[in-house]
Amino acid sequence: MPTVCIAKSLVVSLGFFFVSSLSYGEGAGEPSYKEAAYNERFRESATRVYAENKDVAPAPTELITKPIGNYKAQDEAARLKYIAQIELNTAEELNQTLERVADLVEKGDWQRGRDEPVAFLLHGNEANALMSSNYQQNQKLVELAKSLSDKQAVSIRICRVWMLNNGIENDQLPAFVSPIYYAPLGKKMLELEGFVYF
Repeated sequence: MPTVCIAKSLVVSLGFFFVSSLSYGEGAGEPSYKEAAYNERFRESATRVYAENKDVAPAPTELITKPIGNYKAQDEAARLKYIAQIELNTAEELNQTLERVADLVEKGDWQRGRDEPVAFLLHGNEANALMSSNYQQNQKLVELAKSLSDKQAVSIRICRVWMLNNGIENDQLPAFVSPIYYAPLGKKMLELEGFVYF
């Protein structure tokens, strides 16, 4: 077997070992990451994503846009690191959460260059509100999301496994939104980076 194929097989094996060792929400009685990612509903889509080799499991630095500017090391404790908490998976809830971020920005409680963008990792029906085909009925929400993204106050990612299960292609996403391989894993990785739910 050629050396390249051996190396590729090793990387894939290590990748699957890594993601299968992670879990999320176990204290709340939710399924482990391995169960959630590889149950019957997601198995085919997950396999397709890996096969395409386009959207791999993200590193923490790929999940968010790093803030612009410098900040002092002693300011780290006061630095805001938020993950948007979306539970009802509705456009209304998404809009309300975006408005909360806008309020933080307006009051100066969130500052560009000091704080991380609020991470929106969407993997439910609320993501449909951002699709280009739904712009007319969600114009206010989309424009708010774009404005906050332009200010680097938010970073919006949509789960690629969810996209595949719902027949959504990358070209249906607005320019300020990008896919992430598997959102629950992304959230777990951000938690390990010290992010808290907002």
